[in-house]
Amino acid sequence: MKAAVALVCAAIAGIVATGSAAARLALLPSPTEPLDARVPLAGATPTEPFLLPAGRVENSERVFADVLDDGTVVRVRVTQRLTLVGTGDFSFLVPGPFRDVRAAAESQGEPGLRRNALVWQGFATRRRVLASDAELVAQAAARALPLRLELRSSRQGGRLLVVLRLRNTTATQGLGFSAHARADDMRRAITRIAHQAERGAPIERTVQVQGPATGRRLTVEAPLRVRGVIRAGGRPLSHFDRILGGPAPSATTIRTTAASGDRPEVVVTAEPARLVSELRRPPRGATGQELLLFAERSLLQLARVRQYEAFLASPAPEGETETLYRFRTVPPPAAALEGSGDDGPPVLYVVLLAAGAVIVSAAAVVAWAHL
Repeated sequence: MKAAVALVCAAIAGIVATGSAAARLALLPSPTEPLDARVPLAGATPTEPFLLPAGRVENSERVFADVLDDGTVVRVRVTQRLTLVGTGDFSFLVPGPFRDVRAAAESQGEPGLRRNALVWQGFATRRRVLASDAELVAQAAARALPLRLELRSSRQGGRLLVVLRLRNTTATQGLGFSAHARADDMRRAITRIAHQAERGAPIERTVQVQGPATGRRLTVEAPLRVRGVIRAGGRPLSHFDRILGGPAPSATTIRTTAASGDRPEVVVTAEPARLVSELRRPPRGATGQELLLFAERSLLQLARVRQYEAFLASPAPEGETETLYRFRTVPPPAAALEGSGDDGPPVLYVVLLAAGAVIVSAAAVVAWAHL
């Protein structure tokens, strides 16, 4: 068992001798390797994409989540725009728990739907846009969303006290190592990493340590830039803009008041934030071991952000990827029928009401998508 642990630790640290018994080079965690399988969404084993070797794919996504006040996710919809740059045949799957799909605006192709996957096939001439508008199985997709929100309201005098709780849900564990390191060496390494991360260049991850290295697990999350508004009766009550996770607290509570009788509602956007500037501010007076921990956490945090920048998978690692998550609170389905009288509404009225609600909901989604 001890031999196996030592072998794992050596693999984690990537240690090689540098010419002396004490000084060694260690390999920091990768900022590009996924830390778990939560995102991008799974659902089917993708085929290998056939793309021009020198080509790339740009991936832009918008995730729309309808949430009840208690945090239950009742609908998840994703629009994905893949821009293929290059010339050649392509054939690939985008995995996920899909319920339905159609081509989105400006798409130069029609997506197919298989069990737990979208299908794209065709030929690209220098540039081709593949855009989909997909409905997901809400319960399955909800587990991968990066934010949880809960809305509560209670009467206080003649007004409603509205309380919104937001929590970053991206936390997971990554592998690092502990070892003795010189503070000056680590500060130089951190400065180099920050410069390379800002330029989007490959990051040189080797650092010099002394003596043995011991593997350790580190809990990290993707920081989120969260913006939103609480409304009641169509009027804004409170706007907010803050970071959740990383150097900031993972959860926050926002309180405001509304006129009694107005149902409060919330619209929130969440975007993974790389916060590369934080790398330029390592703790003052920190020891070499503490700076080593700071560097490892920073790189694992970048890896976690990279995961949430693609809710749906891209068929190629090359190219820019970005995802914006949008949440809104919605009333429970039965709310429209409450307070309609002791005898209840006629059956025809219920049917017409339900049909009207579907039309209004569709129009609202189109309008919301353009916010």
